Parts: sequence; structure tokens; C-alpha cells
Amino acid sequence: MVIAGAFLVDLHLGIITAIAVLLHELPQEIGDFAVLLHNQMKKIKIVGYNLLSAAFSILGAILVWSLNEKIESLSIILLAFAAGNFTYIACTDLIPITHQDKRTKKILVHFIILLVGIALMYAAGSVIAHSH
Repeated sequence: MVIAGAFLVDLHLGIITAIAVLLHELPQEIGDFAVLLHNQMKKIKIVGYNLLSAAFSILGAILVWSLNEKIESLSIILLAFAAGNFTYIACTDLIPITHQDKRTKKILVHFIILLVGIALMYAAGSVIAHSH
């Protein structure tokens, strides 16, 4: 729903949001697959659950597209939700990792990756602003 909402606002914003979600979800799915495989779940069953999850994502996007004309400011609501969602991910997944390991080198790597992510989003925002 977040990706579809971003596409409602702007094509470029939708693409950037889709890439951001992909970069978060891909490692997450690989990790989930490994954990489920380690717990003796069959590969076909894991793939089936992943496909079912993906199907619900598509249904969410269809729901957003269909409700867009019925609910005024839907895209603004979804963008606020997306911003909150990404902030939540940063606060619950990324920041605690830096506190678990006290090695300065690893903390520095996480900080640099965070700065690169911020720079990429800033650059993407600049591209969108100049394309209009």
C-alpha cells in the first residue's frame, strides 16, 4: 500500500519507494527463508508462503488504486504512514544493531551506511524536484 501510495503522488517517488522497500525486504526474506529452512520447513512450503505474502501486497496496491478516487487525500495519508513506517524500521531494526556491538569499526560502518542512505534519498528527492 505504501508503494502504491507513493506512485499516486509521483512516478519517481513511487520508484524510489519501491527500491527502498526492496532493499529492506530482500535481505529480510532471505533471512526468513534461512530460518524456516533451518527449522525443517520444506522449501516448497516456504516459497508458497512467500508467494502468498506477495499476493497480499498486490491486493493492497489494488485496494489503494481503487480507493484513491473515493478517499480524498489518500496519498497524503499513505505517505505519512510510509514515513512513520521507515522511521519505525530505523528505530527498531537499525539503531539497536549499533548498540549491540561496541566495536568502533562496526559502528562506523553502520553510520556510513546510514549516511549513504540519507544521501541517496536526498539525491532522489532533488531529481524529483528538478524534473517538475
